[in-house]
Amino acid sequence: MAHIEGNVTIKAPAEQVFSFLADWRNVAECCEGMVDLRTVGEVRQGPGARYSFKVKVPLSGDRSYTVEVSEYIENRGLTVTAVEGGERVEHWWLVEEPGYPKTTRVIYDLRYTVPVPVIGGLVDSLSERKQWEARIQRALGKIKAKVEGIATA
Repeated sequence: MAHIEGNVTIKAPAEQVFSFLADWRNVAECCEGMVDLRTVGEVRQGPGARYSFKVKVPLSGDRSYTVEVSEYIENRGLTVTAVEGGERVEHWWLVEEPGYPKTTRVIYDLRYTVPVPVIGGLVDSLSERKQWEARIQRALGKIKAKVEGIATA
């Protein structure tokens, strides 16, 4: 499995950051290439919530996923695991840093496999990994801007 990690410090308390991240519509708005997000089933948010979406990937084509919130620790983090569409696990950890004003460090960890038989690892190492790393950092930057905008409003 490929592994990519990114992080950002947001000028807001962990409760506010978690509230934003726990609503996957907010996350989808910030993630480049994520389209057609919809809730699957009755649970809309929290443990057991399922979402379906597509990710546009330039070299290997669009990928469709259904994911489930498999771990949900209020104001601390959550884990989203793919149940359809290939192996994918996303961890979002929040660490509120000491001091004032409150800041929260968001650590994002993505583990995935490239669904291209035999040469998937090579495709990933040559191009997809760099694209994902850049996408993740841009998404974290957008999340930071949106949450800090809410925090100061």
